[in-house]
Amino acid sequence: MGEVAIFMTSLIVVLLPVSSTSAQEQPTPAKQDDQHSLLENNKRVILRLFQEVVNRRNPLAIDELYVPNVVDHSAFPGQAPGTEGIKNAVSDFLGTFADLEVTVEDITAEDDRVVTRETWRGTHGPTGKAATGNVIHIFRLREGKITEEWSQGWDWLEKL
Repeated sequence: MGEVAIFMTSLIVVLLPVSSTSAQEQPTPAKQDDQHSLLENNKRVILRLFQEVVNRRNPLAIDELYVPNVVDHSAFPGQAPGTEGIKNAVSDFLGTFADLEVTVEDITAEDDRVVTRETWRGTHGPTGKAATGNVIHIFRLREGKITEEWSQGWDWLEKL
C-alpha cells in the first residue's frame, strides 16, 4: 500500500503543473468569441470589396475598405501607390471588361489576414473575347480596413 500511495503522490505532482499550464494556454470562451467575430468581420470586408467595388461597379467604396496608404505588393506596372492606384486599376478593369464579374470560390481568415480564391469572368472589350481567370488574394486588415494585399494568377490576362 505504501508504494502505491508514493506512486500516486508522485503522479499527481507530475501531472498538476501540466494541467494548470495547459489550462492557462487555452483561450477563454470570450476571447474565442472576440477572435471569431473579428475573423468574420474581416471576411465581410473582403466579400464587400468584390461584390460592391467590382460586381456593382462602385470603385468609390475603395475609400471605405482600404487605408489611404495601402501597400499593394502585386501592383500592376506603373500603378500609383495607395488607394489612388487601387482605384485606377479597378477603373481600368471595369472599362476593359464592361461585364466583369468576380465569384469568390473560397475564403478563409486567420489572425489579421484573409485569403480568397476567385474566378474572374468578362468579355474583353477591345477583342470581344470571353475571358476567365482564377486569382488568389491575400489581404492584411487592421481595424476593419485593408492595409496590404498580395495577388497571384493574373496570367490569364496575357492570353487576350
